[in-house]
Amino acid sequence: MEPEVSVVIPTFNEEHRIAKTVNVLRNIFSKRGISFEIIVSDGGSTDKTVTCVPKAEEVVVLKSPRFLPKGESLMIGGLKARGRKIVFLDADLPISTSDIIRLINETGKNDLVIASRYHPKSRGKCPKTRFILGRLFNIYVRKMLKLRLYDTQSGAKCLSSEIACKTLKEVENKGYAFDIELVLRVIKNRGRVKELPVQWEHKMGSRIKILKVMLELFFGVIPLIKLRA
Repeated sequence: MEPEVSVVIPTFNEEHRIAKTVNVLRNIFSKRGISFEIIVSDGGSTDKTVTCVPKAEEVVVLKSPRFLPKGESLMIGGLKARGRKIVFLDADLPISTSDIIRLINETGKNDLVIASRYHPKSRGKCPKTRFILGRLFNIYVRKMLKLRLYDTQSGAKCLSSEIACKTLKEVENKGYAFDIELVLRVIKNRGRVKELPVQWEHKMGSRIKILKVMLELFFGVIPLIKLRA
């Protein structure tokens, strides 16, 4: 029987937090009687990430023999997911557990729900430089792609399985611009997108080089102009 929810977690060298994240998710779903599976889609970690994942019937590990960019890890995990709702969630658990449940509950009447860090009603904190760069990039995306969204790059999203089947195979970008293309293709497939205000937190320990990522995103947006409404 298919689970109600599939959670796809992309990982790369997350040995210090993946076990806690998986166990937190297992606990909240079990307490609420939600049938689920957790898919850890590992992008070729060189540490002990894979062996640190708790072993359980509802937990699946997809291990790549080579390095995968984040978008490709999400795509592989999303295409393996069996749930009626598919949650993409960063390994650092960026939003509260109550907001994860809200994200799932809002999906169904909406095809894609984004936990929006920059929504006017959201509350959170992160290093000032990172916050400013994120806001500037969002302005750039809104102008270039005519998107009226506050946060395409959120590390927490939920899709209905129907829209996931239609869009994931169409997405071409496998890097950090994967999220933007996913949103554009959901809209192109007449899917309804909603941004959800959340309580979020930037967790220390990220291996992302923010300036390198911003450059990749900046140039990654240009080929997506053809998809804008």
